Amino acid sequence: SGATAGQLAIKSFAPRMEDPTRYIMSKDKGKSQRQAILDRNRREYKREHKAATRELRLDAAFIESERRRDKEKRDSKAKEQRNKNFAWLEEEQATMNQQVRMGGALL
Repeated sequence: SGATAGQLAIKSFAPRMEDPTRYIMSKDKGKSQRQAILDRNRREYKREHKAATRELRLDAAFIESERRRDKEKRDSKAKEQRNKNFAWLEEEQATMNQQVRMGGALL
């Protein structure tokens, strides 16, 4: 069989280039172009809405954690002051009890 390499080669075609503005997703097949554009915009809006909601949720969580940390800091300062006052009161009470045991004499 005296076939040449050119005759045995598989015929290839130039790839078909499609206009990207007319690209139709499989979801949009069988729809009119107007309906396909409408659905594509609706999907894009839904994606953006979800992304924005996610960002807001993350921001809110961060702000809440910062607020709680600040509140904890303020509360710890107040608690420290309260404990200091209680310690002073206990010391005064102990001094008074000591004076009573000694018959009311001043220390």
